[in-house]
Amino acid sequence: MGEFLAQLRNSKDLRQQDEADILQVTPQAISKWESGESVPDIGTLERLGDFYHVSIEEIINGERKPVQETPSARPAVKKPTMAERGKGKPYFYAFIFCMAARVLAFVFGFLTYLKLNQGRSPDTGTILFGNVTL
Repeated sequence: MGEFLAQLRNSKDLRQQDEADILQVTPQAISKWESGESVPDIGTLERLGDFYHVSIEEIINGERKPVQETPSARPAVKKPTMAERGKGKPYFYAFIFCMAARVLAFVFGFLTYLKLNQGRSPDTGTILFGNVTL
């Protein structure tokens, strides 16, 4: 573990004094950890891990873990669309059917209106406001 801590410190070009200031410990504590005379407490291990971007387990084992593929590192998988899954087609056909039924109902209603009003002459010039005729 001591050699690993020294490697981490040297990788950032820090002196023992610099690391001690950052971790708020004495330079003697850093020296003892690196020589193997003592080990950091759990709180200091957490700060070391955060500072060097390593896990506590890696510090204790004295080596970095091999990088494993994380979910964020995997290529994004495209989700199939509703049409690709075949789920959108029934809704599409239902929509077309409903729209066609509305158009037919409008046309037949308009034709019925024309047939019922055939032969009637419209009252021109008469405006009704409630019970008043102008």
